[in-house]
Parts: sequence; structure tokens; C-alpha cells
Amino acid sequence: MQRSPMIWLGVATHNGNGSPATGLVPLAQDGARLVPAGDPVDVGVDPMYLAWAGRDTLVAAHEADDGAVSAWRAADTALQALGPRRSTLGAGPCHVDLDPTGRWVLVANYTAGVVCVLPFDHDDGIGPATAYAAYDGSGPHSERQGGPHAHQVVVDADRDQVLVADLGTDRLHRHRLDTRHGSLSELAPITTHAGAGPRHLVIAGSLAYVVGELDATVLIVDLTTSAEVRSVSSTTHTDAGAVYPSAIRQSPDGSRIYVANRGPDTVATFAVTDGMLELIDEVGSGSEHPRDVVVSADGRYLWVANQFGDNVVSFEVDDNGCPQPTGDVLATPSPTCILLP
Repeated sequence: MQRSPMIWLGVATHNGNGSPATGLVPLAQDGARLVPAGDPVDVGVDPMYLAWAGRDTLVAAHEADDGAVSAWRAADTALQALGPRRSTLGAGPCHVDLDPTGRWVLVANYTAGVVCVLPFDHDDGIGPATAYAAYDGSGPHSERQGGPHAHQVVVDADRDQVLVADLGTDRLHRHRLDTRHGSLSELAPITTHAGAGPRHLVIAGSLAYVVGELDATVLIVDLTTSAEVRSVSSTTHTDAGAVYPSAIRQSPDGSRIYVANRGPDTVATFAVTDGMLELIDEVGSGSEHPRDVVVSADGRYLWVANQFGDNVVSFEVDDNGCPQPTGDVLATPSPTCILLP
């Protein structure tokens, strides 16, 4: 499928401690550097997470009290609205994914603890929601786990299921998506250890590596047995105060896992051996509050969006699979998500 050659930055226009952004930012890659390719595009309030919807269309989750998603046709550095904004049936939508058919948009609403399904059409954009699932429960962290908080929704195509990381209840909810009607059926959830606060995950074969935001861990979950099998610390900075890991990504060859740690503001590199993780390196993110981290398709470069530091920092991945700072820093207000082509 054709995609826009641009890299797009999701941003916070009101939400967060960085400088308020004015819109999505188109970027181009110049080796390890990311450089502005055009002016920011105003697509509405707090388009903080982005996903491609096939061809040259991107979907933005607007993380606001009146949660919404919108679709935009990308033509170089310009964006054209594709259909109207649609309600996500809950407050604080913070993550969006599409099923393999490209017909369904799935959204996790953090504040409301709700996940919803909306139809997508390449000509007409996003339609009204066809299904939703609301969760209940709590966890031991009194300030953050008073109720459910759906932080990420991921389609696990190999097992014909949808996974929802629920920070508030220490669960990975599981659903089956009916791709004919856009409905959800509930499967038995995967329970993680108490107080983990599952935030984001990546799937690698039969395993999922899950960031535990509330206790600074990376969980290894067996998706065949639907059970957590082990957890490791997300950082070596265990005496540096509060640590809140955010994004987790996998190298293209699957040999490395990268985790961004807010608090100490680092990127940790884990070696993957027989599914297990070993923390082999940790480097500063280059600024404050690393909200997202992504790896280039060839595995040579890594970029970090430092939301409170108002910048994106470039790294080159060395022969051991560890990112090293290049000194290239792109100043840009409140970056929250990096969407590669």
C-alpha cells in the first residue's frame, strides 16, 4: 500500500507540561536526522496518537474529555480531512490501531476505561462506533488504579484476538473482533502481577512484552497460555526516584527491545534470548519525559519524542543493537507520537 513519504508527529496542543503545539508536524529523514518538511497542520485538539489507515491516510486519536478520532488524507506535507470526527464513546482516547483488513479502527480510552470499534472506509473516512467494551475493577496503586484505564489496544492477528492493556486493573483484556459486523466478544483476560499497571506492549511470536508503568517493569506474557511468566526491571536507575516507563518497541530483527523510561529520562536496551530479556544498555533520552520511541525500518536509527522537553532526539544504533546519541536534536513543541512511513 502506498503511504505518504512523510514522518508525522502527534502532539499535545493543551494536554501536558510541554509547550502547546499547533498541529501535526510533517518531518523528513536525512540520515539519522529528522528535519521539518512543512508547517504544522491543525487537525483539532490534542492529536496525541497516530496510526496509518492504509494507503495515504492517517488516523488521529484526540486525547480530550470529549474523546474523538479523525481521519486525514496525506499528500506530501498537507492533510485533508476525510469525513467527520467521530466519538470514541469515552474520555481520553490515547491509542488507536486498525485490524488487518483495514476496515475497523480500534481505540483505547484511558480516562473512561473503554475500548471501541469504528468502521473505516478509504473514501468516506471513519463511521460511528459499532461496538465498545467498558471495564471495571481496580488495583493496589490508590492514585492511579482507582478504576480501569485502557492505555493501548493491539490486534493480535496470529491468535485472532484483540489485546487491551488496562493500567487501572492490571489486566490485558482479550476480545474477538467480528470483522463482518464490527462487534466484540469477550475472552478471558490475562491477569498481570498486582500494581504493574500495563501500559504498552509489543508482540513477538507467542510472547508479548508489556511495559508495567507503575512499578517500572517489563513483563513477559505467554500468549499461548495467557499467563505472565516473568518480569524484569525497566531501568538500572532504581534509586533515582519515580520511574514511569512509557513506549516499548522491538528492533526489526527481533533481537532487541527498547523501552523509554520517564523519570530518569532514559532509553533502555534489552537483549532477547529464547524469549527472555536482559538489560544490556541504558542511555539518556536527551531531554525530559520520553513519551515515544521508534526504530527505523532498517534498524539503523532510533528517535525519541521528549514531550516535556519539546524535542525529538536522534540516535544511531551501534553494532550491538544499542542506540547512541548523534547530537541531532529537533526542537518542536510537545511531541507525543512518531508515525513512520
